Amino acid sequence: MKRLILALWILLLTSIEIPAQGLSPDVSGFLRDQNGNMQRVKYAFVNPSTATTTQVVAAQGTGIKIRVVAALCDPTAANTITFNSSTAGAISASFPVAAGIVLLLNYNPNGWFETAANEALQVVTSAATATGCQVAWISVSTSPLP
Repeated sequence: MKRLILALWILLLTSIEIPAQGLSPDVSGFLRDQNGNMQRVKYAFVNPSTATTTQVVAAQGTGIKIRVVAALCDPTAANTITFNSSTAGAISASFPVAAGIVLLLNYNPNGWFETAANEALQVVTSAATATGCQVAWISVSTSPLP
């Protein structure tokens, strides 16, 4: 059995393609933005317990947007969850999440949604119930492609 596992592991390692630039867009915690620049994936979380709007990630500065590449929200009871750009409003659908169910937006290198430039990422909860929300995100520039 150990030899089979070792053989599969070697097969997996030898089948990985490493691009000429040295870093794959989905390896080592980095992603490429729309201009081809490597951006470090960052993580943030909040635990709101009331029906409220809660900042998850602060605004990143002039010309910088927050692109969410993965998210998880786990309410202790039924709740409707929406992601907002601080002044632009909703940037995601309203997700009705039943008790005992987790909202999971799996890793998406193109991003699920992004804020307007220089705006904070917020999560809006509709019910006064403890809700844990965690996001993986990158900073992206509003600068046009070169």
